Amino acid sequence: MEDKSLQPHDWFFKQMFSNPKSLQTVLDLFIPTLATKLDLSSITLLNTEKFTKKSQKFMLDLLFSCKINNEDAFVRFVFEHKSYVDKTLPIQLLYYNAVIWEETIKQKEYYPPIINIVFYHGKREWDIPTDLPAVKDKDLQEYTQKLKYLLIDLNRISDKELKNKLYQDVCTISAILTMKHIFEEVQNFKPIVKLLIEHRLDCLYTIFDLLY
Repeated sequence: MEDKSLQPHDWFFKQMFSNPKSLQTVLDLFIPTLATKLDLSSITLLNTEKFTKKSQKFMLDLLFSCKINNEDAFVRFVFEHKSYVDKTLPIQLLYYNAVIWEETIKQKEYYPPIINIVFYHGKREWDIPTDLPAVKDKDLQEYTQKLKYLLIDLNRISDKELKNKLYQDVCTISAILTMKHIFEEVQNFKPIVKLLIEHRLDCLYTIFDLLY
């Protein structure tokens, strides 16, 4: 069932990136070393409603189960579109990872790896380290609990680089271009609209919903 309570950006993100092909395209573009290890046929979108033992409900963004080098794993996309960089994001990642493991351990006797990918298209520079905490003492670092996540920052990729890959997956890459320029004037989206009219009307309708 479609969640009407989602903010437009969140709804758009889930509509456009919830299929295995989109996941593969995003990884090919931004994290190619991971993409080569991922078994595309194993990717499964999971229910994003998770519950802790205290019945506290968490809504995750997009969560996939998959096999990476024949090992069971989770890939989780977190979508950040705030006008500011949310400093509490690492805390949220830790909470949600614990919830995923809490549910998984009921069926499995081990803790599968969780790969957190933060997808950011805000205007401000992202300034949260992707490896936390930052420990200067190398000996202490060995004993410190760490959080790592992969950052996809659309501010750091050129339009030319994206457009060169358009025919690899016109729908997903058009969605990425839309999010990258969503804060700009609507007329700037004419090239994307023209392309989708020719190739993918279904994607065009979803993009129109966001622009509207």
